[in-house]
Amino acid sequence: MATASEVMKIAAGQIGYCRFDDPATGTKFGRWAAKVLGDPSLAANGVAYCDCFTSWTNDQAGQEFPGMPGSYVPTTLAAARKAGRVISSKRDARFGDVIFFDWNGNGVPDHIGFVEIPTSTYAQCIEGNTTGADGRSGSVARRTRAWSTVLAVARPAYDSKPSKPAGGLWQIDEDGIWGEDTTALAQAIEGIKVSGKVYNQPVANKSCFVGDQCWSFRFTASPKDGGSLLVRRIQNDLGWKWKDCDGYFGPDTSRRFIEKWVSDPKDTHKLGYPSGAVKAYQRWLNKRAKALNIKRVDY
Repeated sequence: MATASEVMKIAAGQIGYCRFDDPATGTKFGRWAAKVLGDPSLAANGVAYCDCFTSWTNDQAGQEFPGMPGSYVPTTLAAARKAGRVISSKRDARFGDVIFFDWNGNGVPDHIGFVEIPTSTYAQCIEGNTTGADGRSGSVARRTRAWSTVLAVARPAYDSKPSKPAGGLWQIDEDGIWGEDTTALAQAIEGIKVSGKVYNQPVANKSCFVGDQCWSFRFTASPKDGGSLLVRRIQNDLGWKWKDCDGYFGPDTSRRFIEKWVSDPKDTHKLGYPSGAVKAYQRWLNKRAKALNIKRVDY
């Protein structure tokens, strides 16, 4: 199994692929599916490859999903439903979920992709066999989709922690996404018990994050005084006196964090998804871990 970040990193790495640039017959994803499924027709020109792309991505990451490897979207959705992976409300989609589209509203899925950024009004997705940024069809691209086009969303059984062995030098992906590995390394550097989670955060502070940027944060309606020790250390580093560090990653902390760690257009008063400020913080964590020779631990 893999993490959502590991799968989505592979999917994003294929953005820009276009079948019309492929020198071989068919597509790289169709040719792969033809081999693993034993169906040579999938390697032919003109074959829709959205399910093949999604299957290929999961396969490259070592992530299992019901009905995959596959090539026919209705069959994949049926398998996901049978396995209990379809979530009850599509608007509760998360980063890395598999999303199914129904273009004509007949209840039969026509297209498939991965959720990258879910919002209240739309989902930004990474899809295969779609129109690219240059207007060409047959591409792997980011698309913005209205919820009215979404038939279902299914959640893979992802690992919560990266598949990296303990004991070696602790380095994290500098992907701009504040997941559990980012939190865990920060805790290790600060000498705090490593859990990979930022506990005791007020529910209202979810507004400081875009989408699943708050992946490793745990929110509660009744936070205890003192918040999170890691957040207090971060606040102290951002210039607050220790007595004024409340341990809650709220709007003021978010703004100072962004100012310190060199923001990008995705970051305003919120941490974008992904975030340039988080990426810069991750880069600093990796440098600090090297300097202190921090070894990865299980958590």
